[in-house]
Amino acid sequence: MALVAKRKQGQSTQQLISEFKKLTYEDQ
Repeated sequence: MALVAKRKQGQSTQQLISEFKKLTYEDQ
């Protein structure tokens, strides 16, 4: 997860949260 966040550091926080939520959803 940290690597993904670090890689997308240039993107907005909202987009990061959206990606994180999507990853969490797919993980379930």
